[in-house]
Amino acid sequence: MWVTRGISGDLVYPFRTPGGYTPISDSEDWVTDAFSTESKGNCERWLQGRPFPVYSGWGGMAAFDASLFTSQHLRFRSSTTSGWSGGSSTGALGPWGRLVSSEGYLASDCPGASECEYIARDIWNLRDGKARIVLAPQARTAYNLDDWLVMAEAVPPTRHVESDLDDDDLIDWSGVNVPDTVVCIASRDKDGTSLDAWSEDNHRVRLDPVWRPGNNSVAKIDDHEGHK
Repeated sequence: MWVTRGISGDLVYPFRTPGGYTPISDSEDWVTDAFSTESKGNCERWLQGRPFPVYSGWGGMAAFDASLFTSQHLRFRSSTTSGWSGGSSTGALGPWGRLVSSEGYLASDCPGASECEYIARDIWNLRDGKARIVLAPQARTAYNLDDWLVMAEAVPPTRHVESDLDDDDLIDWSGVNVPDTVVCIASRDKDGTSLDAWSEDNHRVRLDPVWRPGNNSVAKIDDHEGHK
């Protein structure tokens, strides 16, 4: 909920009123309800355990193309509202340093978001809106055995081997684009004041994921998530 955004820019679960999760399925099942805000195709891939594109995601572990760090000098960072943001206007940290040092880039962050969401935003911008970030439902991690058992009971793990793969496992990237806007759950105000991210008074906003000078404006989310 905190880090993952679908390729639509929406949350994993719909928030029909600011601050609260509204169940969709009759059973209020967390698996069935997840990614119900996405396209039918991506939602089906989630339910089938097949990989699908997302804007951002970090379900316990992640793998990266190493060139992001070696060639473009990508780094983990926080926001200007909560700590170190890194970067160098002299380009000492390469393309990433020049990106985050550009006037207005950090100011258009979602205030107090996770460093795991910031790194996804930076990747999309480093790759000129052509990033490929994938959530793989069958790759599973948990912080403890009890959590693992709850997850395994809800969706039994499926062992995939190379011979099991077929064309359905491949993602057609031709129609995948950076979302128009991305939901922001702010945990800090612009002045750095801490906010209760899950409070009913903390209204979600939508941000432009692609930075251009002067585009750091936000739009309020409707009460009923009726924008799709």
